[in-house]
Amino acid sequence: MEGLTGELRNAEEELRTLRRELIQASKMAELGTIAATMVHELKQPLFGIKSFAQMMLEKLPEDSPFKKKVAQIIEQSVRMEEIIRRIREFSRKSGEATFFDINEPIGAALELLAHGLRKSNIRVLRGLSPELPKIKGDFNQIEQVFINLIDNARDAIEGINGGMIGVETRQGTENQGVEAVVYDNGYGIPEEFRNNVFKSFFTTKEKEKGTGLGLFICQEIIRDHGGEIRLLGSEEITREINEGAVTAFKIKLPKADLQGDGNGR
Repeated sequence: MEGLTGELRNAEEELRTLRRELIQASKMAELGTIAATMVHELKQPLFGIKSFAQMMLEKLPEDSPFKKKVAQIIEQSVRMEEIIRRIREFSRKSGEATFFDINEPIGAALELLAHGLRKSNIRVLRGLSPELPKIKGDFNQIEQVFINLIDNARDAIEGINGGMIGVETRQGTENQGVEAVVYDNGYGIPEEFRNNVFKSFFTTKEKEKGTGLGLFICQEIIRDHGGEIRLLGSEEITREINEGAVTAFKIKLPKADLQGDGNGR
């Protein structure tokens, strides 16, 4: 009887945990909808700001001390438009699978995060191999994976002098697909947490900075694409990366069967 009572207790605890996870997932979905709405609402006033600034620039005399400032308003408006465009693409619902080079979603992720990385004085190292085999999947989901990994790396090196994030791609062994590594020289992940990083709602960040869903979602996306994602051990990092990396995540994805249906992006 005691054993049965213990099993019931465990089952109840699992149900409570699942309920909390479902509520949190629902909140995240709502947040995504709100973000998409905000992006849409911001588009029109931003267009107006840029248009009025362009009109002012045309009217100002060449020797006006305000000409440079107005030009900077236009420049920043264009930058904001690009950020909005990338967020809209990122928040778009998953579409049909396409063929693409893994370097493309990596480049898109770096472009989206570029301003924040520059502002934090983080050096970005790119080692993207050309002419890699195409992969087949959801472009936006793969981009989401790299946005999450790079953003996590940025958080991990916050406050470190000489912060560095690296992204490398290469052909898989025996031409079995592609590999990508995202690494940083941040504070690292304590040994006791390493086995939990892909679990849902597990996070080492402060409560207001992380939900613990990011790496879990990354793993689910990569699995859905027939691949795997791993947190590399220190010996693997030393063997594969020569840039003083402390933390590194490695992704493997199968190459696409180009005889099938689909179009390049």
